[in-house]
Amino acid sequence: RQEALTRFILSLSDQQLVTGLGILVAAVSNQCTLSGAEFDIALSLAWFSATVHLVALDVLQ
Repeated sequence: RQEALTRFILSLSDQQLVTGLGILVAAVSNQCTLSGAEFDIALSLAWFSATVHLVALDVLQ
């Protein structure tokens, strides 16, 4: 049961990382059409996603 919960949290953590990378790629590829505030929000979302991933890994350790 503990192992299943650990795997579940790890999979959610990995999804956070992939989502953050997707947001970052989308923001950089559309940088010309985004306003400064929109680009800043996208970067903040990607940063937050990476931080959540790292915190989840730290908690599982």
